[in-house]
Amino acid sequence: MPSDEFFNTGIYTYLWIMNKDKAPERKDKVMLINGSNGWKLLKKSKGNKRREMLPEHRAAIVDALTNFQDCEIGKVYDKWHFYYNKQALVLTDVDEANKSVVSTVCEDAKPFKLDAKSATLNSVEYDSLSELAPETAADVFAALKSYDPLYGTLSIMDENGDTYSFNADEQSIMREKEDGSVESLGCGKWLFKLANNKKTGRQSVQCAIVPAYINDFEIVEYSPNEDENEELIDAFLAKYVYRPFEKKDNTVGVELNFNKEFYVPEKIESVEEILSEIADLEKELNQIKLNF
Repeated sequence: MPSDEFFNTGIYTYLWIMNKDKAPERKDKVMLINGSNGWKLLKKSKGNKRREMLPEHRAAIVDALTNFQDCEIGKVYDKWHFYYNKQALVLTDVDEANKSVVSTVCEDAKPFKLDAKSATLNSVEYDSLSELAPETAADVFAALKSYDPLYGTLSIMDENGDTYSFNADEQSIMREKEDGSVESLGCGKWLFKLANNKKTGRQSVQCAIVPAYINDFEIVEYSPNEDENEELIDAFLAKYVYRPFEKKDNTVGVELNFNKEFYVPEKIESVEEILSEIADLEKELNQIKLNF
């Protein structure tokens, strides 16, 4: 229904007509009727009411519903047209080379533990991470936990002398060995843990590299046939999802979107038409100059 038709609100109005006793040919069918353009402007506004529907506008809606066929203001759909899948995914984040630490150091996606000897965070050095006084360990742990690759730099040296750091440009964790060779381990993130040594009363800051995961979802068309629906989801994911992923729960939803179903694309003028209009305007401007 049109907007601005009621006294206290300017919103569009939707009428839902339910019928449990449909004719067989209308079973599992839904008709949308767009009556938003059927109105006449009031001579004088009455609050928010600026428009009114005339008898012919209401008759057009009734006729469309009675005939139950595609027409200028109505469209008939199979009810499944409005269903959709909302497939939840867990994506494994990858670097510029489409690589994750899962394919290098994190076997079976398990954490790759580092026997960290020291760490340098934003030019501040922390030594002896394997044995620290409790108050010192707490400070170091808090500092490392607050590390953000967008705003800081971090490198960790293990007991073997290998140094691990994050390359922000490539979005990859790098490993530099004692001989100076550097390799990319793929996209991942740091995991820090504070551990207690009951015998000595000292604490250690344990470090590990873990895969980076992203929770996401995709909207996919729906089929009432369970096997076909699963095939639709799998084909969509294979075509449009480029990162490694794991499927999670799928939620089936329903949406009736009038703007989508009755959308009319705006006609764009061709370059020739625009240039012609510009030329006409230039002629008019030149004529105005001559008259002055």
